[in-house]
Amino acid sequence: MLPIIAAIRDENDRDYVDGIYRENCNQLFETANRILELADDCWDCVHDTVVILIDSLQSFREMDATHQSCFLHMCCRNNALNRYHKIKRRMQHEASTLRDEDGMEFDIVDYSADVNRIVFSKELIARAEQIVSGMGARYVDMLYLRFIYGFSDADAAKILGITPNTYRVCISRMRKRLFAELRKENWL
Repeated sequence: MLPIIAAIRDENDRDYVDGIYRENCNQLFETANRILELADDCWDCVHDTVVILIDSLQSFREMDATHQSCFLHMCCRNNALNRYHKIKRRMQHEASTLRDEDGMEFDIVDYSADVNRIVFSKELIARAEQIVSGMGARYVDMLYLRFIYGFSDADAAKILGITPNTYRVCISRMRKRLFAELRKENWL
């Protein structure tokens, strides 16, 4: 049992959270591992997710099983993304500063990045987001469930109240429409 779980005073809450943790810890680790490289960082994200679970235990209990799973994975993914960006910023700062003989920091200009490609990628992503958001909220939800939350087609279809086949057809149509729009605008 994690020390944070052992610190819960109410025995029923402690047992409930411990059960949720044991049931989901490996899947949450895999969610974090898709973003982070080090196992220690992944486990830290899982444990941070448990802290969030404890803080929102009452509302968590009121959710159905699918929403509980979605909530846990969303929290873990966001923890991992935040940790990734924090590590990246720290590494960039450490790599871009040196100290002279007097201990004063000075920046090193990095010419290695292909700035045009980076800007183009960001603009392409922004345009793709605009096209997808123009398709309607239901389609955006379909994409989020599949690509952001990592739900299978069957689980995402169940959440949306449609058949898995209908879900797959909609995803396929959205992809075709997105690529057609991007090609028409000479992005691809």
